[in-house]
Amino acid sequence: MNHTKIALSTLGAAALLLGGTGSAQAAVASAASTAALPGSLCDIQVSRVEALDIQDNDGRDEIRLRIGDKTSVTRNYVLGQVRNVLSDNTYDLFTSPELVKVVEVDAAKTTVLSSATIPCVNRTATSVISDANGDGIYKVFWDVDVLVA
Repeated sequence: MNHTKIALSTLGAAALLLGGTGSAQAAVASAASTAALPGSLCDIQVSRVEALDIQDNDGRDEIRLRIGDKTSVTRNYVLGQVRNVLSDNTYDLFTSPELVKVVEVDAAKTTVLSSATIPCVNRTATSVISDANGDGIYKVFWDVDVLVA
């Protein structure tokens, strides 16, 4: 990823409502960007995840991300915790809009708290994603680079 290019392309901020599985809320603040042509190759990287609200009553959520067909490492989160997830398999190459899911893991059961569809567009952004009940709210920091237009 060319993070310098992304940082220098901050021409403004926009809000974008992302629909998703069981998601009533998903707000995104994004740097200005240019859309890629259909069939372009893009790279997505989730860098950090922050727990804004915990779903479980024990005060700890077990969370993993699904980015396209890849699944990240499961991490424990307590309220307010921020984790750097760059080494957790939180990247993918894609040519059409990429589906990113926040998944709660309880024993053998997994529940998708929410998902967001990320377009193949040069941008760095933050998504605030929660389940339909407003529980399990997570802030996900991600970057997308168009590699081949």
